[in-house]
Amino acid sequence: MTIRVLIADDHAVMRDGLTALLAANPEIEVVGAVANGREALRLAVESKPHVVIMDIAMPELNGIEATGLLCERCPEARVVMLSMHSDAEHVYRALDAGAAGYLLKDSAGEEVVSAVRAVQLGRQYLSSALAGLERRAAPRASPLASLSSRERQVLQAYYRAGYDHVNVRPPGFEFLTGRDFSGRTVSLSGGGLIVDWPTYEAYQWPDPDAADYGVFDALAAVLPDGMKLIAYGPGGVLENVIQIVGFEQLCFLLADDPDMIECVFEAVGETLVRYYEIVAAHPAVGACIDNDDWGFKTGTMLSPRQMREYVFPWHKRIVAAIHAAGKPVILHSCGHFERILARHTFGGDSDPYLVLGIPADLPFDEVRRAYRKLVAENHPDRLIAKGVPPEFIAVANEKLAAINDAWDNIEKDPERVH
Repeated sequence: MTIRVLIADDHAVMRDGLTALLAANPEIEVVGAVANGREALRLAVESKPHVVIMDIAMPELNGIEATGLLCERCPEARVVMLSMHSDAEHVYRALDAGAAGYLLKDSAGEEVVSAVRAVQLGRQYLSSALAGLERRAAPRASPLASLSSRERQVLQAYYRAGYDHVNVRPPGFEFLTGRDFSGRTVSLSGGGLIVDWPTYEAYQWPDPDAADYGVFDALAAVLPDGMKLIAYGPGGVLENVIQIVGFEQLCFLLADDPDMIECVFEAVGETLVRYYEIVAAHPAVGACIDNDDWGFKTGTMLSPRQMREYVFPWHKRIVAAIHAAGKPVILHSCGHFERILARHTFGGDSDPYLVLGIPADLPFDEVRRAYRKLVAENHPDRLIAKGVPPEFIAVANEKLAAINDAWDNIEKDPERVH
């Protein structure tokens, strides 16, 4: 996807420099460059940019005033404020007006590109020189004002399809990664930002307490009767560690510097635990999805021993945090993990959480064998976290029985499979 960028700055040298810098990047298209806030508004309505780089001090209409109007007229556009001012007052005025990012004019060219990418993905970005400032989201006048037309459409689609829930997570709350998503394929080993202790110390971790959860309030205000929200995370523990470090680099560091990798897992894990503590407590949330990717088609991403050491303990804590709010947990992972299925339950015999992983492209016969082996060795109640309301378990067991019956019928009459 090409990122469409509009530049607004009253200094021609700055406009030309930014245009040349961004136009040299194949991911970015500069749709215009203007000298004042009023022209920025006019051209934004016409060209529909994804990102607007906005100077604060401009004639006719300054950047902060223009940003407030731009957020009303072009709500899909994300604004990166560009300024020579590094004091907290200017930064917070820009964020309060609706800016998604704030860059200092002496920022390196690479940081400008990083800011454009970050805000286009829904994240908040502050210049690295402002690392000491507390991040905060712009206040919203009304919860409903934060709900986009797309989010309303998704809610209605779920409702009309007969679902009693809609999945949601706060926009912009993500772990920063250098991975390139512009190509036809994405490398698991690309884009690692943490490769040693200095880069670990410099990494900007997302703050769950500073995230904007307005979408939860907005959806809660328009939820049809009988519907609840299901909150999910910005990727799982292992997924995010792989994105932050890179898979190949992770494998090397597990051998060369396990202490540092343990710190990375701890930082990711603590962030996700706190995130789920917050969203699970929302009254409109009926359940949470603890999602992660643990395996390839033929095995786990890490060895079973490493999975038990680095990954599973954090999912136990996430489950405990959600249960503490009285909400059930849906455990989800992609991949094939038969090697850990037989040996691992979340919580042991007294509080079991059994995980069943079936790759989407697994042949039907193998799916049937894996499922029946699981049911034969474990009572169906063990497939669901202990503490879930009995009526939920009863419905789940009915579904399991129906699936089993369906497979029996397919075995008897394979021609019925379409």
